[in-house]
Amino acid sequence: MKNIKNIVIVVLSITVVLLTFFIVKLKLYENIEQKNNTNNNAIKFETEQKEYDCSFTKTWRVVDKMDGYVAEVPEKSYVILDKFQSHNAYAHPILTNLKEDLEVDKYYEFTYQVKGTGIINDISDITRYITDESLEEVPDGVLRVRLSIKETNKQGLDQIQEDICK
Repeated sequence: MKNIKNIVIVVLSITVVLLTFFIVKLKLYENIEQKNNTNNNAIKFETEQKEYDCSFTKTWRVVDKMDGYVAEVPEKSYVILDKFQSHNAYAHPILTNLKEDLEVDKYYEFTYQVKGTGIINDISDITRYITDESLEEVPDGVLRVRLSIKETNKQGLDQIQEDICK
């Protein structure tokens, strides 16, 4: 009788351990699946061209003017920028004539006027089309971005960080 009681206890213990193992494994799988679904929904890139006629402003701090860097095209250059509470530096393409007025460690409002047809997913897509050409008559299938820059004294959360027009 004592042996049967011990066997029942062992079988019940193993059953409880196995059930606990499978429940934990199922919960982990559900969490991973939910995380994958969340990530898939969060990242959506445009793949079709759209017509744009909009503008937006972002505030950047000049970290480095890269004065020693010579670009392939003399009209274009780069500056290293960052944003408030962002720990990422960004090498921003810029027209050389706009770069001359910038000073390191000062904040500037970059206003991007976007007009024409193209695909925009992020700031790199915007900066790729910066030009000094007119936005009055943009040919079909062409996207142009005019960049204007003005110094700002706005600090912290008062700085302008508008969404990219989409």
